[in-house]
Amino acid sequence: MAMIDKIKDILVKPLFFFEKIQEEKGVKKAFLYFMVLAFFSTLLAYLVSLVMPVYSAGVLEKLFGVTIPESALKSPTLILTGFYYILSLGISFLVAGLLHVWILIFGGKADYTKSYQLFVYSNTPSYLFGWIPFLGFFAKIYSLILLILGTEKMHDISRKRAILMYVIPMVIFSILGLIGIVLAMTALKALPLTEMAAQFQ
Repeated sequence: MAMIDKIKDILVKPLFFFEKIQEEKGVKKAFLYFMVLAFFSTLLAYLVSLVMPVYSAGVLEKLFGVTIPESALKSPTLILTGFYYILSLGISFLVAGLLHVWILIFGGKADYTKSYQLFVYSNTPSYLFGWIPFLGFFAKIYSLILLILGTEKMHDISRKRAILMYVIPMVIFSILGLIGIVLAMTALKALPLTEMAAQFQ
């Protein structure tokens, strides 16, 4: 199946795709797919980071009433971005392994190969649109939906169980993350960041 066809089927006909992809052997095709889309996503995310940090900081400053120093807004270098990309290739196997263990806990039937394919293909929306500010959030939501549908088809887990095994932990971590952000911004608000930034310039 060509990459363009895979992307189209994943986005438009996910149930059909996950049913058909069970015939795919090994992780080679999924890894090559990941290499291409992750490169696309990483490169575009880097380009966006060159122009968006100041805008993003402005939103946070208005929302929480803090002053973020310019030194905290520097974009990663192209070399560092390349390092992150290479690192992500190896980490994909680790993350897929953790996903596989999590699925097995809930009664998953397939092997690690299918979990790796599931991890890669379900993240297609995030690779394609995750680098776009704001739209990236909805891409991640759709990736979660694909993960649920893929788990149902590839690991023979009921949709209800698949929803619960992903959504509940994600809601908990999201709430904890939001609390952490609010606490961090509250703490920053109490610090004289403008004066501190001036000292380092």
